[in-house]
Amino acid sequence: MNRIELVIEEVIGNRAGSRVYRAWVESLALRGDERVYEIGTGGGACARHLASVLPSGHLTCLDVDTGWLSVARRRLVGFGSRVEFVAADAACWERPDWFDVAVAHFVLHDIPASHRAAALRRAALSLKSHGRLCVREPIGHGMSHEELHAQLRDAGFSPVGHERRERLPLMGETVSGVWRMSARGAQD
Repeated sequence: MNRIELVIEEVIGNRAGSRVYRAWVESLALRGDERVYEIGTGGGACARHLASVLPSGHLTCLDVDTGWLSVARRRLVGFGSRVEFVAADAACWERPDWFDVAVAHFVLHDIPASHRAAALRRAALSLKSHGRLCVREPIGHGMSHEELHAQLRDAGFSPVGHERRERLPLMGETVSGVWRMSARGAQD
């Protein structure tokens, strides 16, 4: 990551985009005591809102890029031990049967296409049997709507309710929804 990327992320993700992230996190209706796993934390733009709605819960922030994880760590220092940071590839990392909720916010399209299925299977294995995966993804920006649904289905997820489509500044058309395990995801 370079200085320009840091400035762009700060301005777009943490200032201009803050309302977008906060509104989405609030729409998840978390109780506040869950164990939440964020796939691809980046600089922590979404993570800071997740941590703020988990007063008695725990947030695990995972990212493959240690530079961005350092940015997130500084940004979330005020949340103390309720937030942990893991430097790992989502396609290789799991914590079996541990999390109530996994979150993938504007990240699946950034995972190399050859690793997306494995990342979703690892997330499935990390969720408790009643766990849910909350996804918000731009459509047509690295992956299609059809690919997203196929990847989720192949990882063992079924949609809960209706997905929501909206057009967001800079991201264009997005889709968000909640998925639950229909069957345990297959091991790699």
